[in-house]
Amino acid sequence: MNTIISQEDEKSTKDAKRFLKNFKLGTMLGQSNCKKSSGFTVSVVFEFIFMLIFTNKNLYRFLKDDENKTNLKKDTVYRFLNNSNVNWRKFLLLFSQKITIYFTRLTSETREKVLIIDDSFYDRNRSKKVELLSKVYDHSDGRNKKGFRMLTAGWSDGNSFVPLMFSLLTGASKKTIINDINEDNDKRTNGYKARIEAKKMATDVALNFIDEIKKHAIKVDYILFDSWFSSPKMITKILEKGYNSIAILKKSKCVLYEYNGKKLTLEQLYNSLKKRRGKAHILADVVVKIGSKVDGWDKPIKIVFARNNKKKNEWIAILSTNIKLENEEIVRIYTKRWAIEVFFKMVKSHLNLAKEFQGQSYDMLVAHTTIVFTRYLMISYTVRNNTDDRTFGDLFYYFCDELQDVKVQEAMDLLMTYFEDFLKDSFSLQNDVLATYLNKFISSLPSKIQGKLGFLMCES
Repeated sequence: MNTIISQEDEKSTKDAKRFLKNFKLGTMLGQSNCKKSSGFTVSVVFEFIFMLIFTNKNLYRFLKDDENKTNLKKDTVYRFLNNSNVNWRKFLLLFSQKITIYFTRLTSETREKVLIIDDSFYDRNRSKKVELLSKVYDHSDGRNKKGFRMLTAGWSDGNSFVPLMFSLLTGASKKTIINDINEDNDKRTNGYKARIEAKKMATDVALNFIDEIKKHAIKVDYILFDSWFSSPKMITKILEKGYNSIAILKKSKCVLYEYNGKKLTLEQLYNSLKKRRGKAHILADVVVKIGSKVDGWDKPIKIVFARNNKKKNEWIAILSTNIKLENEEIVRIYTKRWAIEVFFKMVKSHLNLAKEFQGQSYDMLVAHTTIVFTRYLMISYTVRNNTDDRTFGDLFYYFCDELQDVKVQEAMDLLMTYFEDFLKDSFSLQNDVLATYLNKFISSLPSKIQGKLGFLMCES
């Protein structure tokens, strides 16, 4: 992917413009309530910001460059990013839906399509006046920093990752929020709705993501998430929405599982099971029930205890709400969650997430993050086209059919040669008699097979 980003030639710019045009950028912006009031069209401004990364310059340096022929001004760009009327959530979902439909055509129906939900730290540690800025715990270095929790939901087929939606979450507690919502915001706008969502619990927002993805009919077989979201309440609600989930379980003393009529913690459950001998990767598995005193313990799940390769004598527990899945399948499917970690690394290190603009409004943060995610969509689409032979379309299938025909032809030719040698050796037939028998035999076969063997009749 880095080779694609590092290109600065005219071809990369044309490819990016072609990508936006093919997926009808203007139409999706219009459907997302992004409309111009005067001056440049919104498609031109979006395309300008989208292409900025290929120049290796920030906005100020690019506008001051003598080679800049766009005639765009700084105020035009900032007005576009600060527009609170735009429904950026809808725009990204519409764009991603088209990409997933395209990828689905390239993927076998038997391959699992997964929805991955995870969060990552959105760094604004040097900021002071950014709207809804809060103190967030950064898991990478174990420190509290200023920024947001970037909750993201993405689709994957095991080959490609497609970001579907996100939310920049602030602290749920007033103690962690540094700057609250600006009171000057119009409460009727999409931007204000996004601000209200930013103050909700991450699990509630994740469930809203699932509802929106379901409305857009994006095919998902399993929902994957880490231990942060794997509470019995979350798992139960996902089941009620009609989806199976696979997730890592947290070693908590507050969460209980029903096994053989007893309520056990995860560690107690592990200690009560018989382990596999030797150096097996799967140590044990068990079907238990989850629930609560109010709702009852009636939801069966399967828990697989696997060896933790990073820490000696440690184990991890992976749950699956599909109890019919084999242990190895549960582990294999869960490994697809790693795609979102690669995505986070990509957008932060190479696509200028949270680095390109230093605006203070929440609208700008959401708009720019959406554009960065769209850049990743283009890269994912380009990489898939360059690595998957099936994206060559009819040409690929034509050659496949030709290859199959050659293989059948060769096999039938070889089979008839062996048959002819067998007749010669066993019955000592003369060539003219042998040819007569072979022609009669071929004539008695179905017409499709005769077509493959017609050349033998002529040669005889």
